[in-house]
Amino acid sequence: MNNLSLPTKIALGLLYVFIVINIILISISLSQPSEGGEFAALHNFAMLIYAVFIGGGSLVLFISSFFLRKQKRWAYFLSFILILLILPILAFSDLKEIAFNLTPGAKISLNKEILPVAILLLLILGRKDFRKVQTSK
Repeated sequence: MNNLSLPTKIALGLLYVFIVINIILISISLSQPSEGGEFAALHNFAMLIYAVFIGGGSLVLFISSFFLRKQKRWAYFLSFILILLILPILAFSDLKEIAFNLTPGAKISLNKEILPVAILLLLILGRKDFRKVQTSK
C-alpha cells in the first residue's frame, strides 16, 4: 500500500465509508418496513430486492478493495464497474439517505451522489497505479 498514489489511497478510504453507509442504510430500511395495504407489501418486496443488489455489490466492493491495495488490475475494473452499477440502483431505491441542503429545496445526497462520483473520479486520477507492473530481477 506504500506505493499507491494519494488519489488511490483517498479513493480506498472513501470506498470503505461508502460501503459502511450503504450497509447501515440497508439495515435501517429493512428494519422499518412499510405498513398498510397491498402496495406496502410490494414496496417492502422491492426494498428487499434493492437491498440484495446494493448489499451484494457492497460486499463484492469490500472484497475487491483488498485487492485494490495490492494493485490488481481486475479489482480496479471490477470496483469501477460495480460502482457504476450501484449508482442507478441507489437512484431508484427508496433507501434513506444522508443529504445536505445546500440551497433551499435542493438536496445533495452523500450516499447517492457525492461519494460514488468522488470515488470514481479519484480512481480515474489514480489509474496509473494499476498499469502492468514490470518485475525486475
